[in-house]
Amino acid sequence: MKFIRNAKLRDRILDFLSRALLIGLSVLACLWMVSGAHAGQGSITGIKGQLQPDGSYFVDFSLTQRISPKDVTVEFERNFIQVSLKGVSAYPARTETIQHSVLEKVFTYQYQPDLARARVLLKVSANSLRSRASWEVTGNGLRINLK
Repeated sequence: MKFIRNAKLRDRILDFLSRALLIGLSVLACLWMVSGAHAGQGSITGIKGQLQPDGSYFVDFSLTQRISPKDVTVEFERNFIQVSLKGVSAYPARTETIQHSVLEKVFTYQYQPDLARARVLLKVSANSLRSRASWEVTGNGLRINLK
Protein backbone atom coordinates (compact mmCIF):
# COMPACT_ATOMS: atom_id res chain seq x y z
CA MET A 1 0.00 0.00 0.00
CA LYS A 2 2.94 2.36 0.56
CA PHE A 3 3.73 2.18 -3.14
CA ILE A 4 0.20 3.24 -4.07
CA ARG A 5 0.23 6.26 -1.74
CA ASN A 6 3.56 7.52 -3.06
CA ALA A 7 2.92 6.72 -6.73
CA LYS A 8 1.70 9.14 -9.34
CA LEU A 9 -2.05 9.49 -9.86
CA ARG A 10 -1.87 7.66 -13.19
CA ASP A 11 -0.14 4.65 -11.59
CA ARG A 12 -2.65 4.55 -8.75
CA ILE A 13 -5.58 4.57 -11.20
CA LEU A 14 -4.04 1.79 -13.32
CA ASP A 15 -3.35 -0.29 -10.22
CA PHE A 16 -6.93 0.16 -8.98
CA LEU A 17 -8.43 -0.69 -12.40
CA SER A 18 -6.28 -3.79 -12.83
CA ARG A 19 -7.32 -5.09 -9.40
CA ALA A 20 -11.00 -4.34 -10.12
CA LEU A 21 -10.74 -6.16 -13.46
CA LEU A 22 -9.10 -9.18 -11.81
CA ILE A 23 -11.77 -9.34 -9.12
CA GLY A 24 -14.55 -8.93 -11.69
CA LEU A 25 -13.21 -11.73 -13.89
CA SER A 26 -12.84 -14.01 -10.86
CA VAL A 27 -16.45 -13.40 -9.83
CA LEU A 28 -17.70 -14.04 -13.37
CA ALA A 29 -15.72 -17.29 -13.59
CA CYS A 30 -17.16 -18.48 -10.28
CA LEU A 31 -20.71 -17.64 -11.34
CA TRP A 32 -20.19 -19.43 -14.66
CA MET A 33 -18.94 -22.58 -12.91
CA VAL A 34 -21.81 -22.60 -10.41
CA SER A 35 -24.47 -22.05 -13.07
CA GLY A 36 -22.97 -24.77 -15.26
CA ALA A 37 -22.98 -27.24 -12.40
CA HIS A 38 -26.76 -26.95 -12.00
CA ALA A 39 -27.74 -26.61 -15.64
CA GLY A 40 -29.94 -29.41 -16.88
CA GLN A 41 -30.08 -31.16 -13.54
CA GLY A 42 -33.11 -32.66 -12.00
CA SER A 43 -33.68 -32.23 -8.32
CA ILE A 44 -35.17 -34.26 -5.51
CA THR A 45 -38.54 -32.79 -4.60
CA GLY A 46 -39.73 -35.24 -1.99
CA ILE A 47 -39.28 -38.43 0.01
CA LYS A 48 -42.20 -40.70 0.76
CA GLY A 49 -42.32 -44.01 2.62
CA GLN A 50 -45.13 -46.53 2.11
CA LEU A 51 -45.83 -49.73 3.99
CA GLN A 52 -47.32 -52.36 1.67
CA PRO A 53 -49.95 -54.96 2.67
CA ASP A 54 -47.42 -57.79 2.12
CA GLY A 55 -45.07 -56.28 4.73
CA SER A 56 -42.59 -54.77 2.27
CA TYR A 57 -41.72 -51.10 2.45
CA PHE A 58 -41.25 -48.64 -0.43
CA VAL A 59 -39.12 -45.51 -0.17
CA ASP A 60 -39.95 -43.20 -3.09
CA PHE A 61 -37.82 -40.25 -4.15
CA SER A 62 -39.67 -37.76 -6.36
CA LEU A 63 -37.55 -36.04 -9.00
CA THR A 64 -38.24 -33.11 -11.33
CA GLN A 65 -37.06 -35.06 -14.37
CA ARG A 66 -36.31 -38.62 -15.47
CA ILE A 67 -32.95 -40.17 -14.75
CA SER A 68 -31.25 -43.10 -16.36
CA PRO A 69 -30.70 -46.30 -14.35
CA LYS A 70 -26.99 -46.04 -15.16
CA ASP A 71 -26.88 -42.76 -13.17
CA VAL A 72 -27.99 -44.56 -9.99
CA THR A 73 -25.61 -46.42 -7.68
CA VAL A 74 -26.83 -48.31 -4.61
CA GLU A 75 -24.39 -49.35 -1.88
CA PHE A 76 -24.98 -51.26 1.35
CA GLU A 77 -22.81 -49.86 4.13
CA ARG A 78 -22.73 -50.51 7.88
CA ASN A 79 -26.25 -49.52 8.99
CA PHE A 80 -27.46 -47.64 5.93
CA ILE A 81 -28.26 -48.00 2.26
CA GLN A 82 -26.63 -45.25 0.23
CA VAL A 83 -28.05 -44.18 -3.12
CA SER A 84 -25.93 -41.93 -5.36
CA LEU A 85 -27.77 -40.01 -8.09
CA LYS A 86 -25.59 -38.52 -10.82
CA GLY A 87 -26.88 -35.34 -12.45
CA VAL A 88 -29.35 -34.65 -9.63
CA SER A 89 -29.49 -31.79 -7.15
CA ALA A 90 -30.53 -32.24 -3.52
CA TYR A 91 -30.97 -28.58 -2.56
CA PRO A 92 -32.35 -28.16 0.01
CA ALA A 93 -31.44 -31.26 1.98
CA ARG A 94 -34.45 -33.26 3.17
CA THR A 95 -35.06 -35.65 6.06
CA GLU A 96 -37.99 -38.01 6.54
CA THR A 97 -38.46 -39.99 9.76
CA ILE A 98 -39.94 -43.46 9.23
CA GLN A 99 -41.93 -45.42 11.79
CA HIS A 100 -40.92 -48.97 10.86
CA SER A 101 -39.33 -51.90 12.70
CA VAL A 102 -36.26 -51.95 10.41
CA LEU A 103 -36.05 -48.41 9.00
CA GLU A 104 -35.18 -45.31 10.99
CA LYS A 105 -35.07 -42.33 8.62
CA VAL A 106 -34.17 -41.20 5.11
CA PHE A 107 -32.23 -38.09 4.21
CA THR A 108 -30.84 -36.53 1.05
CA TYR A 109 -27.90 -34.19 0.62
CA GLN A 110 -25.67 -32.72 -2.07
CA TYR A 111 -22.34 -34.55 -2.18
CA GLN A 112 -20.77 -32.89 -5.24
CA PRO A 113 -22.12 -30.30 -7.68
CA ASP A 114 -23.43 -33.05 -10.00
CA LEU A 115 -24.01 -35.82 -7.44
CA ALA A 116 -26.74 -36.11 -4.82
CA ARG A 117 -26.87 -38.81 -2.21
CA ALA A 118 -29.70 -40.35 -0.26
CA ARG A 119 -29.21 -42.50 2.81
CA VAL A 120 -31.75 -44.88 4.26
CA LEU A 121 -30.74 -45.38 7.90
CA LEU A 122 -31.51 -48.83 9.24
CA LYS A 123 -31.89 -50.31 12.71
CA VAL A 124 -30.11 -53.47 11.51
CA SER A 125 -27.04 -54.21 9.42
CA ALA A 126 -27.40 -53.26 5.75
CA ASN A 127 -25.84 -56.56 4.67
CA SER A 128 -28.72 -58.45 6.27
CA LEU A 129 -31.13 -56.68 3.88
CA ARG A 130 -28.99 -56.91 0.73
CA SER A 131 -30.80 -59.94 -0.63
CA ARG A 132 -34.24 -58.50 0.19
CA ALA A 133 -33.71 -55.00 -1.23
CA SER A 134 -34.22 -53.84 -4.80
CA TRP A 135 -34.52 -50.53 -6.60
CA GLU A 136 -36.07 -49.25 -9.79
CA VAL A 137 -36.30 -46.00 -11.71
CA THR A 138 -39.94 -45.02 -12.06
CA GLY A 139 -41.47 -42.20 -14.14
CA ASN A 140 -39.96 -39.17 -12.47
CA GLY A 141 -38.48 -40.85 -9.48
CA LEU A 142 -36.66 -43.69 -7.83
CA ARG A 143 -38.16 -46.43 -5.68
CA ILE A 144 -36.32 -48.60 -3.18
CA ASN A 145 -38.19 -51.75 -2.18
CA LEU A 146 -37.31 -53.47 1.11
CA LYS A 147 -38.96 -56.85 1.66
